[in-house]
Amino acid sequence: MSIETANPRADTFAPTDAEVDITHFTVTGINPNGESETLKTTTDKTMPITIHNLLVGNWSITINGLNAAGTIVQTATQAVTIEATKNTTSTFNLHPASGTGSCDITIT
Repeated sequence: MSIETANPRADTFAPTDAEVDITHFTVTGINPNGESETLKTTTDKTMPITIHNLLVGNWSITINGLNAAGTIVQTATQAVTIEATKNTTSTFNLHPASGTGSCDITIT
């Protein structure tokens, strides 16, 4: 079987605006003891996102941008070192989350 299209863009699928519009963020981390923590969930898109009272040491921090359905559409993870008595600023460059989809085809 072969499938052809007269329009080369006709077989391209793209998400709707609602599917990719970020409505809230979650910030999670793996703390220096290796434990997973939810650090913040916010619908406030004002940057920076501020988190207080983190355990001193090396963290792996993940920021997820989610749509209204709760699907992760943008994400970033990076190492952050928290030092005692110092403010730490890190810049995260979110990128599209990977995933798979499906397509039903009916051939008559």
